[in-house]
Amino acid sequence: MVGGLWRIDNDNGGVAAYKTLHLNSSRFTSQYPSDPMPDYRPDYPSHELMAQYFQQFAERHGLVERITFNAEVT
Repeated sequence: MVGGLWRIDNDNGGVAAYKTLHLNSSRFTSQYPSDPMPDYRPDYPSHELMAQYFQQFAERHGLVERITFNAEVT
């Protein structure tokens, strides 16, 4: 799944998010202008909402199939 450090349950075990993590900048400065977050989202989204946003963005724009997950770095 997309979302990396915003996901507590990410695949690489490199967890940077914590249960109460929220953006410290407005969603209006953290979203892609061409694909804004829905108006019902809070101004300072949680890590879960940010991970969802990135996942949905990647799915809508056909990026998921271009990402290699769990690749070993040599």
